[in-house]
Amino acid sequence: MKTQAARQRTEKETLAGRRTDAFRADAWGRSAEEAVVEVYQRRGARLKEQRVRRGRGEIDLVFECAGTMVFVEVKARKNLRDALHAITAQKWRRLQSAALGYIADHPEITDMDCRFDLAAVSAAGEIEIVENIQGPDET
Repeated sequence: MKTQAARQRTEKETLAGRRTDAFRADAWGRSAEEAVVEVYQRRGARLKEQRVRRGRGEIDLVFECAGTMVFVEVKARKNLRDALHAITAQKWRRLQSAALGYIADHPEITDMDCRFDLAAVSAAGEIEIVENIQGPDET
């Protein structure tokens, strides 16, 4: 039978492990975003903002590329297949809402073309970019 002090120590160790896992996941996500930024910049895109929050949504990366505003969702998963299928209908609605908020906050871009891209990043460092994605709830 564990004493109360032993139970508390075990709970603290478990919570510490969760924080470490969350930190690793966040660091991996940021690393994936930086790799995607490099790909877009090599293509001539200009990074406008990173991790833009509007309401309940977040846009990972916002670029301007040849007169088009590009909102990029970065998904880092063990493999590209999982990353390419990681946007749910709820996430898609939040992305759209965040993009509309971003556009409303930047009246100078209201007449520009806009698109959503998905940047899938695997644990092996492979990157696949799908331009002009449409959400899972659209036909």
